[in-house]
Amino acid sequence: MKILGHFFEGPYSIGKKLIDKAAIYVILTSDNHVVDVGQSGETGTRLANHDRSNCWLRNNGVHFVVKWMSSSRYTEEDRKKLEKSIRNKNNPVCGKQ
Repeated sequence: MKILGHFFEGPYSIGKKLIDKAAIYVILTSDNHVVDVGQSGETGTRLANHDRSNCWLRNNGVHFVVKWMSSSRYTEEDRKKLEKSIRNKNNPVCGKQ
């Protein structure tokens, strides 16, 4: 899937276990409306224990896509910049800018 010119892997069902690598993740409805966007250096742990997962469920978030952003190639600031761009474009119902 392509979002703002960036390729994302997936979609994966909510609850799928991922490894702990740096990435941007986008939570989507079944018709691919953006419910939430986030970034983490430990994506597997973050998604497995996310504080907004109830918001995803309330808003029909059923799957997610991931753009892996290796810490050796991208900084946390790079991830945050892309996260903010996706949020600004899609205005997701969960999370804050």
